[in-house]
Amino acid sequence: MNPRLRWRPMRPLDLPGVVALAQAEHPTLPERHEVFAERLELCARGCKVLKISGRLSGYLVSHPWVPRDAPELDTLIGALPSPAPVRYIHDLVVAPVHRGVGLASEAVWQIIDDARAENAVALSLVALGGTAPFWAKHGFAQAFGAGLSRKIAGYGAGAAFMERRPA
Repeated sequence: MNPRLRWRPMRPLDLPGVVALAQAEHPTLPERHEVFAERLELCARGCKVLKISGRLSGYLVSHPWVPRDAPELDTLIGALPSPAPVRYIHDLVVAPVHRGVGLASEAVWQIIDDARAENAVALSLVALGGTAPFWAKHGFAQAFGAGLSRKIAGYGAGAAFMERRPA
C-alpha cells in the first residue's frame, strides 16, 4: 500500500489516540487534550493521522501562523492570526515501530505541498532536541526571531526554531 494513502484527515474521534501517542512520545513535554482539539477545530486541513492495521500510528498537527514566531507549548491560541502567511508544524509523531520507512517524510512532503498550494511564504516549527537533522533533510534551517528563545525554552533542551520556504 502506498504510505501516502495511509495519512488521512484527523477527526475528533482520533483525539484520544493522538493524545496517548503524544504522551508516550513526549512524556516530559505534555500537552492537554484541549490543545490538540483546538488546533483541529481551527485548522482541520492541517491535521492528519496515520492509521496502520486499524491503529493510530502517527499524527501531524499544523496550522497557519505568523513569521518567526511559535506558540508556547501546551497553550491555547484562541484563534488563528490574520494575516497568517506561514504554515506552522505544531507536531509530527510516528510510532517507533513504524519509523525508518519514510512515513514521517511523506507527512512532511504533504504539508509542504499544502503550504505551496496556499501560497504560504514559509513553513516553521520547533524541532525538539535531536530532531533537527530530520528537519534539515527536508530543507528546514535554524532561524531566529525576537522573543523566540523564551518561547522555545519550554520545548526542552536542544530545541531549535526552524523554517523553510515552500518552493
